[in-house]
Amino acid sequence: MYKLVLIHEVLPGKLAALKAWCQQQDQERKERDASYTPPRRYITVFGSVHQVIVEAEVETIPATFLERGYAEHPAEGNQGEFLKLIVPGRSELRVLKELLLSAS
Repeated sequence: MYKLVLIHEVLPGKLAALKAWCQQQDQERKERDASYTPPRRYITVFGSVHQVIVEAEVETIPATFLERGYAEHPAEGNQGEFLKLIVPGRSELRVLKELLLSAS
């Protein structure tokens, strides 16, 4: 099992637009797939800097991340709208692997 943690710095004044974008995407994904569950999202504030943190657990790392990266690459469609809401070059992807340790 892997945990993906995406951290994006939100452009000043765009937090409300980012929230609306996420809600719209969740609604559209739920309409396409009734079993869709939105990822966990958090907002952190450091002075005037807002970050959105997105966490998801997956069995395997999606090929999209390996082939195209995530927020730093040109995107099509709705992803392009998302990129207009975050600070370029200020995104981070952490991939955490769950280790099963036997009790000895």
